[in-house]
Amino acid sequence: MSSYNTKTIKYLQSINHMVQLTETWNHFSKKKKDLFGFCDCIAIRGGKSPSLIMAQLTSRSNVSTRYRKITDSIDKDGNINPIPERAKIWLSIPNTRILIFGWDNPKPIGKTGVNKECRILEICLDNDNKLFKRELKLDDIN
Repeated sequence: MSSYNTKTIKYLQSINHMVQLTETWNHFSKKKKDLFGFCDCIAIRGGKSPSLIMAQLTSRSNVSTRYRKITDSIDKDGNINPIPERAKIWLSIPNTRILIFGWDNPKPIGKTGVNKECRILEICLDNDNKLFKRELKLDDIN
């Protein structure tokens, strides 16, 4: 399990979410496959403040690339990208969110301290059915 997965799972569990990885490995193509093309893990919380989060996990330097992957209607090869419509369907359901967690790279072996820096983008849906982003901090997710 990558350190991005571990960090995100631990964080989401700390704010009372059940978390499940959804990314799978295809042994034939030797590629990872995300749920609906953008979800590495899903987090669910019930109770008085229910929450359903689909999360894309990456390094801090790749957050913008992952945002474009989810929101651009044409992919990098010039083909129609189905992911934005999938994201809109998810976000049309009450209490759902799409978050991109961009973690700093792990500290090299021998370095002390824990590196908790994380850039988070939330992908939102406006009243005109257009996707937009907003920057969050870890404390904003509750």
